[in-house]
This record gives sequence, structure tokens and C-alpha cells, in this order.
Amino acid sequence: MLQLTAPVVKSLPEIIKQASQSQRGILALLVIVLFGLACYFFRGAALVVRVFIWLILFGGTATYGWEITRVATKPGAAHYVGRVVDKVSRNPLSEALISLSLTPQNQPWSSDSDGRFSFWVTRRKPSDDVQMHVDHVNYERYTRTVSSDESSQLGDITLAPVAGSSNAGASPGAPPQPPVAGSNASSLPAPGGVAHDHSAIAAMVPHAHPLAPPAAAAITMAAAAPAKVVTLSSGPKLSGAGKDFSEWYRLGAGAAPDGYTVDKTEFWLSGDRTCGAWAECRELSKSDKEVVWEFRLQGHDEWGAPPQAYSEAHLRVTYKLK
Repeated sequence: MLQLTAPVVKSLPEIIKQASQSQRGILALLVIVLFGLACYFFRGAALVVRVFIWLILFGGTATYGWEITRVATKPGAAHYVGRVVDKVSRNPLSEALISLSLTPQNQPWSSDSDGRFSFWVTRRKPSDDVQMHVDHVNYERYTRTVSSDESSQLGDITLAPVAGSSNAGASPGAPPQPPVAGSNASSLPAPGGVAHDHSAIAAMVPHAHPLAPPAAAAITMAAAAPAKVVTLSSGPKLSGAGKDFSEWYRLGAGAAPDGYTVDKTEFWLSGDRTCGAWAECRELSKSDKEVVWEFRLQGHDEWGAPPQAYSEAHLRVTYKLK
């Protein structure tokens, strides 16, 4: 017996070294060791005892094998953060859309009011690279390859304004530039000149009793009235743990301003999750009395990711004249 086992004992350190380099090798080594111990300690026990011990060892080994297989096939997750800014003015750009090649293209992430964004990349293969696209109105599309070994800090992403865009480079929240005067302004006569456009002369003579505008003009004036916009944020909200969802969070706006009615509503998430991609968003109420949305967030069960993360909800309500 000793002569048969001597070669095995001699090469045991090398066997252990090779087996420890993979999870399946560890599993195989564990099976062999447990088999040897069972044969040694229970060689003189009754058959029933040996069968019972074998079942215990088999159950434990099978459970361990299932767990390491589950961990080995679980996708790895990496967290990336950055900021989107204007290339010329260096002002932060809110509502920039960040989409990845490994995620649904119709559910991009969105930068917040400070231009910051945060997203998780789940890779089936640790060596997979990801194509990241950043889009914003009046700016050229930005494309970048995010490699698997890249730092989680992506830094500032600068977007170049599209040539001829009037709003590109403006400060966040700045009002649009007023329209340039049209042909009506040039139709007025110069000082001391003679006007040949009789409509221009009539416009210069005040009426003693101002006439009411026709119905069509009244409709045009109402349509040209500025809309009112209300934007709200929920602040960071915590997701559920692992595969669980969080509680339902709510975000809403109150009654419409006097003389206005709800025209449209927009709701989105920034940070860890997006609506329709591991987050559920739904509109509860849309009326002149209130606009209410609610949402809940799913956690993470990817390998290397924290079980919980934060997302922020945003609601924008546009009102128009009644």
C-alpha cells in the first residue's frame, strides 16, 4: 500500500499548486481529499454509517461546486463616473445622453445639472471593451472606447458645439437669444424721408380709440405667449439590495399657474439606473391640479458591484396658456 501511495505523496505539493490555479481544480482536490479522509476514518464502520457519511460529503461537495460555478459565470461590473462640459466655455452640460454598446440604446443615462454622470458596465468577459457615446442638442457626438482596465474616473468629457449653433456654449439655464428684427423694421421711413409703404405710415399714426385685434390675431398672440416650465428633482434615492427593488418613491408638481394648463411632462432618472433598465417609472397623475410620478430602483447582484446604489429622479412640466 505504501509503495502505491509513495509517488502520489511525493508529487502532492505540485498537485496542490496546479489545482489551486482554478476553481474547478480546487473542487477536484477537495473531492479527492474528502474521499481519502472518509476511507481512512470510517473504514471499519458499519455500512449504514459509511453511506450516511458519504451522503453528507457528497452534499457538501455538490453545494460548493454549484456556488463556485455560479460565481464563475456571474458577469463582472465596473462603475464609471465623469462630467460633460462645453469645449469652449467649460460650462457643465446637463441632460447629455450617455449610451453604451452593451446596454439597450433606447435607455441612455443622463447627466445631471452639474454635468455629472454615473453608470455601471456589466461585462460577460472581463476583457470586453465598451463603446460609449455622448449626445447633446447643438453639440457634436462624442465617442470613446472604455477599456476593461480603465480607471473608474473618466474625467471631463468635452463636447464641441455644432457650427452655427446659437445656444451652444451658453451658460446652463441661460434664456435663448431674442429673435433678430425682420423686414417690418426696415419698412419704416428714415428720418425726413418719404414712406411709400402705406401700412408703415398707418402704423405710425396712433388711433384715438385703439381697435381690438381680430380673432385670428388674438389666437396668434396667445400661441406666442411664453410657456412656463417647472423642473423638480428627488435627490439621491437608494436602490434595493441585490435583485430586490426599493420602495416606490414619488416626485410631483403642484397646481398649474393661474391661466395655464399642463402641456407636456418629462420624467427621467440620472445616476445608477434609467427608466426601463433595472428601474420602473410610471405616471400616477397628470392634471392642472397635480402631476405625480413614482419610481423604484433595483439593486445589483453582479460580481464586484455593491448591492445598493443611488439614482436621482427628474421631472419637468411644461405649461401653456389656456
